[in-house]
Amino acid sequence: MLIGGLGPAIGSYMIYRQFNEDFGEESFVRLVFKKIDRKAWLIFGLYIIWRFFMVWIAFGINEPISILYMFLNLPLFIIGGGLEELGWRGYLQPKSEKVVNYLPSVLIVGMIWCIWHLPLWLIKGTPQSAVPFGLYAFWGIVLAFSFTTIYKYTKNLFLCILSHAWFDGCIGLAVYIGSDGYFPSF
Repeated sequence: MLIGGLGPAIGSYMIYRQFNEDFGEESFVRLVFKKIDRKAWLIFGLYIIWRFFMVWIAFGINEPISILYMFLNLPLFIIGGGLEELGWRGYLQPKSEKVVNYLPSVLIVGMIWCIWHLPLWLIKGTPQSAVPFGLYAFWGIVLAFSFTTIYKYTKNLFLCILSHAWFDGCIGLAVYIGSDGYFPSF
């Protein structure tokens, strides 16, 4: 799981490093942690509120204390999923937009992202395995559009990382609620 979650981040760092001689750890940190302006925080804030209420309404959260789950596990979701954004939105999306237009590039990156997550769809008990593959692929493409839109409007990879981690937390909360308050064994 750790290799899968960190693979795109490590891969993007290696590629940036290979093709840019002056690219180092400091450059990579600057790439990820650009200054965040008010507009970017607003877009990010609207996204996380929207995502949160989708889970709240769709899964009928009766015990608001369970929301703490998302906040307490956010660092885990950043490492286990959010850092993927360094590869997807930080490297693959901009490179594919140089070859094809925006819309086809998001579709291509979304499909690659779905295939990347295919092993999770095959593991019983994961959120991915709970839906048919067609719906799962559609869901992945919609997420690719969501995260790419955040990146396009904010120019900030860190907000994409947080958005991805927040989404994973929301889905984790849905699995938690859907299993009567316990996490299924994987």
